[in-house]
Amino acid sequence: MESKSNRERAWRQLSLDRWWASGARKMDGGEDALRLWILIAHGASVDEVAEAFGISRQQARRKLRWALRVLLGSYLTSAGSSGARARFGRGRVLGSLDPVTALETRMAGERYLKACHRMAEHTGMAWATVFIDVDGLKAVNDRLGHAAGDLRLKEVAQSLRRAVRRDDRVFRWGGDEFLVVLPKTDAATATGLARRLKEELASLGVSIGVAAWLPGEPGWEAVVHRADLAMYRDKRGWKGR
Repeated sequence: MESKSNRERAWRQLSLDRWWASGARKMDGGEDALRLWILIAHGASVDEVAEAFGISRQQARRKLRWALRVLLGSYLTSAGSSGARARFGRGRVLGSLDPVTALETRMAGERYLKACHRMAEHTGMAWATVFIDVDGLKAVNDRLGHAAGDLRLKEVAQSLRRAVRRDDRVFRWGGDEFLVVLPKTDAATATGLARRLKEELASLGVSIGVAAWLPGEPGWEAVVHRADLAMYRDKRGWKGR
């Protein structure tokens, strides 16, 4: 575990982030809440939380489940509510928005993925990702210019916004790539949603891959990587047609 001074620095950094701070304010307050929040920020295990508070593993597990639900709920509230956007501006809550599609950026996506993975590790919450790549975008840019390519990206972004569920988050991952994060979603449901997205975006030409979190995976990156590989398998099929 980190030293007390390092944890205090981490807490000060977290306090600057609105959605972490929002979650902290919803907790009981006082030194215990502060200590628990810092432990979560440093990825503390159930045993480490139990030792820090002098409680049983079962009590520590309940404490972590509750705190992480508060954390994820604060993110969804901050990211999704019109009130939060009006008070802070969506770009300030989540980091800068992508100027072409007005979707949240990869930086915001990575932060949300970390929260989902941490929740899954401590509570077993299912979650999944859908990786989307716009087919033939380079050819569009080369033949018709970047304005035409940007228009196609905007159309994909608008279609994704309409197609996803209320709590799903859509991110411009970079270039011709988009990522949809599906909280509280198992593999079977995620596969069904990915098929629906494929149908919704059929006229725009996209390749799609889906992957659900597996217990024991080292981080969110592994889930995104599997979705990326699945997307490339789909793209190979498109190129072969």
